[in-house]
Amino acid sequence: MGVHFLIWVSVLKAYGSFKCVYKIELYVMNDLSDKSEQKYSQRFFMSDQSVFAARFWCERTLGNRNCFTTVSLIQKTGSALRQCGTFCILPGNPWKQIRNMEFCLYAWGANSYGQLGRGDAEDLSDPRRLGRLGAMPSVPLRVLRGGGGHTVAITEDGEVWSCGQNHRGQLGLGHTSDVSTLHPGPALKQRVVNVSCGWDFTLFLTDCGQVLTCGSNAFGQLGVAKTSTHSAEPVRVESLGEPVVSVAAGLRHALAVTDSGCVYQWGLGLLTHARRAVGPNSVPLHFNSQVPVRVPGFDHVTARTVAAGSAHCVCLAGGGDVFLWGSNKYGQLTTNDCFSTYPALLNRSLLDGEGATHVWSGWTHLVAKTESGKVFTWGRGNYGQLGRTEPTNHSAVLQSDDSPVVEDVKEVSFPGKVDALYGAEQIACGSEHNLAIVGNRLFSWGWNEHGMCGDGSQTDLPRPQPVSALRPVVIGCGAGHSLALCAVAW
Repeated sequence: MGVHFLIWVSVLKAYGSFKCVYKIELYVMNDLSDKSEQKYSQRFFMSDQSVFAARFWCERTLGNRNCFTTVSLIQKTGSALRQCGTFCILPGNPWKQIRNMEFCLYAWGANSYGQLGRGDAEDLSDPRRLGRLGAMPSVPLRVLRGGGGHTVAITEDGEVWSCGQNHRGQLGLGHTSDVSTLHPGPALKQRVVNVSCGWDFTLFLTDCGQVLTCGSNAFGQLGVAKTSTHSAEPVRVESLGEPVVSVAAGLRHALAVTDSGCVYQWGLGLLTHARRAVGPNSVPLHFNSQVPVRVPGFDHVTARTVAAGSAHCVCLAGGGDVFLWGSNKYGQLTTNDCFSTYPALLNRSLLDGEGATHVWSGWTHLVAKTESGKVFTWGRGNYGQLGRTEPTNHSAVLQSDDSPVVEDVKEVSFPGKVDALYGAEQIACGSEHNLAIVGNRLFSWGWNEHGMCGDGSQTDLPRPQPVSALRPVVIGCGAGHSLALCAVAW
């Protein structure tokens, strides 16, 4: 029968006008004897290398058209699992209902380089709609990501669209001029399935497991050795040796997980930190290489996904183990060390004894979701990015009437639960702010100087707050801007 997964998926896909949200019981099959199931799976997954059989049943009634449940569809390739494809369909008879629904991209926050894709450079403190998706990509978006001043979107067909700052070629368009509206990327020979954005560089992951990079190479963060200071066209990272299933861009370093569960690191962004930490001793090679170097410490575990902060690294391994290394300036590693040169296992007691299913990282804070749906945050919290600060002084907190007041805040550096985020289907971290989809609603919290929390103000939000009446399907953050693909009734 194959491997059985019972998972919640926020899946966004469109075939003409056919869209819908379902709860999915998914089977990864090597052989399908049921011809009807085989035909059905091909309809949804015909572009993927693995064969899927899925049984769908309606989660929402006809009266709940605006309720969407986000989920991740997981593909098994070799020994590793990775997210593949997204879909979204209306319950009931879609042909009768679809005329009352469309999917639109919203953007808000910092916009100095046109990263909001609106054709201007004005910051926005509340979400603004970019227009119908039909005017941009021909198929829906499945991934939204942002860097220091740029935005990258991936369509369900694996096409790349981007906008914003491009002074180092981080948009991969073959030039270094900023672009203030979403622009189609280069015609690649492979479908792009995921993307991660650093400060001024970009990592693309293709459906064949290859990694392409573009943008600044001042710190060797492109993984192709420092033959030039930047690349305005995507270049292939040749030295990984096997297909890659996860990538992460830090401020000036990068991480990757291969199909066999190995972790690789490259870029010199953490080298100065590492040198201070080791003193007269030699710096481990994975902090001092411009091409991918295998990170030691994962010999007896299988890595699944990675995330990166400005100066720290995080890996989620099979079984829910979380490993951390790099800077601990703000308690990111939950240890007493200032810096860790090798991965250290996060004590599960800090997550109520549970394994993690997802990890995310901002520049100096981290977020993890556990098996039961609890969400924990830790690291730097002085902008409210932990969503659970304790009032003492010098930070904005909310009174019972939701009006902001200035009080002291006690720094929190160990994982703590954020009850308002329980069961979150998606979470995205900017540099010091966050977005989450919880119960089909969009929430934001943290740094808000440029309005990236979307509440109409520039006051930091110390706790998750709902963002207007948006019904998000896919979310993403840049350093200081926010993005959401939303279902809109009309």
